[in-house]
Amino acid sequence: MSVLKNIKIKTVAVLLLSLLIVGTLVGGTVAYIVLRSNDATNTFTPVEVDSEPIATGTGKIAVRNSGEITAYLRAAVVVTWVAVDEEGNATDLYHITSPVEGVNYSMGYDASGAWQKGSDGFWYHKAAVEAGATTADLITSVAKLTEAPEGYTLSVEVLTTGIQATPVSAVQDAWGVTLAGSAIQPN
Repeated sequence: MSVLKNIKIKTVAVLLLSLLIVGTLVGGTVAYIVLRSNDATNTFTPVEVDSEPIATGTGKIAVRNSGEITAYLRAAVVVTWVAVDEEGNATDLYHITSPVEGVNYSMGYDASGAWQKGSDGFWYHKAAVEAGATTADLITSVAKLTEAPEGYTLSVEVLTTGIQATPVSAVQDAWGVTLAGSAIQPN
């Protein structure tokens, strides 16, 4: 029995000594890496991508890249009946029916071919737009064909968004479009 007891004690001692050696090596390696590592300075500078609709004439709307970098732009055109107060602020949407294009209003869109409507309802400016530059007119004319419901008026809102032009995978991944050369091809 004492031989078995001696073997167990020796086995436990060898295991403890092995754990101590491994722990010392791992701890020493981590300490060495921490002490010998040089500080890295992050040189990444974020830029702002922004866009806004602008009136370019009566019933004409274009989009400006108001960000700091070349970007692809898209826009959603939302037409509603809306009540407004004396200052021109929207106070209520007409909830019974929405205006119908060709029945309640007509709208002319880009004739230059710079914009293309996607199956998702967004209008995509095909080419990237430099920071500070303005696109061709997306909307070229708007006309009421029927009177609005009492107390309401026709409202046309253009909601815009932009995404950096490089890398091209940014616009492809975020918007699900393809690029032919550098021109957006919406799905």
